[in-house]
Amino acid sequence: MKRARLAAIIAIAGAAAAIAGCGDSSTSATTTAPPATTTDTETHSTATVAATGTPVGVTFGTPTEFSTTVDTPSVAAGDVTFTVTNNGKMMHEFVVVAAPDGPAALKEANGEANEDDAVGEIEEVAAGSSGTLTLNLKAGKYVLLCNLPGHFAGGMFVEFTVT
Repeated sequence: MKRARLAAIIAIAGAAAAIAGCGDSSTSATTTAPPATTTDTETHSTATVAATGTPVGVTFGTPTEFSTTVDTPSVAAGDVTFTVTNNGKMMHEFVVVAAPDGPAALKEANGEANEDDAVGEIEEVAAGSSGTLTLNLKAGKYVLLCNLPGHFAGGMFVEFTVT
């Protein structure tokens, strides 16, 4: 009984230390699938910690593996919460790139997208899982894409506008 109580105290203390070490972050990205993970990524925008922005659904893998669809192609500037669902059979990533000249301007010689103007991402969205990312987006044109090798070149992107 004392060992169980001691183990519980150690687990709580470890969790508190992990939370305290998190600090302020410019993005909030969470993927959900067994096991659930949280990933914070560096961005060029401001994002909220809580997923409370205008909701935008993004789906990968339907009707084909490299398909990317968005349920809302345009939103008002401010906090935007992307919920990304991978209905495909392989791993994908979700990257939001500021792209005033559209997706063609992002294409590099190797077929991948230039991510220099990326404002946030979810690095891994496993098959059958989902993730969320909340960003504070300024007005402009963006491309939502997967930039794993061959995916962008295979057409895995969609244009997105913030007004």
